[in-house]
Amino acid sequence: MADTRNENLSFSGGDVVAFCSPLGTVAPTAFEVLSAPWICLGWIDVAGYTFKLAETIKEIPAAGTLSPIRTIISARTKSFDATYLEAVNPMVMALYDDVPLATVLPATGQTKVVYTLPEVPTDHRYAWVFDTFDGDKQIRTFAPNGKVTARGNDQAQQGDITMLQMTTTLYPDQIGAVRAATQKYVQYGAASLTAFTS
Repeated sequence: MADTRNENLSFSGGDVVAFCSPLGTVAPTAFEVLSAPWICLGWIDVAGYTFKLAETIKEIPAAGTLSPIRTIISARTKSFDATYLEAVNPMVMALYDDVPLATVLPATGQTKVVYTLPEVPTDHRYAWVFDTFDGDKQIRTFAPNGKVTARGNDQAQQGDITMLQMTTTLYPDQIGAVRAATQKYVQYGAASLTAFTS
């Protein structure tokens, strides 16, 4: 077998950006620069984001064998973990505090706002885009229906900035003619793919 290793097919997240938009926003055109209604969540920690795919598998045993005779996937959860560095980015605050964006925005011409965090949680869902860049290569993940389901501590400290860690769980919704939780876009840039097509 020929050695087809190609360093141009390695990928390093030189830049990582996350966006969210109202639930029901259609999938963006591949690799377009996002604009309204998409809202940028600002700088993300150098650790970038972590995409998790957790499968729950049930093994079916049977008499006469020590190995399972069948496995069933009973759940498949997709999520993104990221640490956001702009703690006073209004969209980041709204996601972290689980309130609508309008709640955290001051009136026009004002710089102050007071809002109450609800005692009973609500179901704030959004469409999401996670972009990662490495030179001329890009990976974009679109999720039509996501909700922040876990939050790290909100720690104000003198020696560092306040960073807000959140986990976004992705749920199936309509993407064009298909029902799915995610759609992936890959821009290979100048990397040669001839070893995979010949």
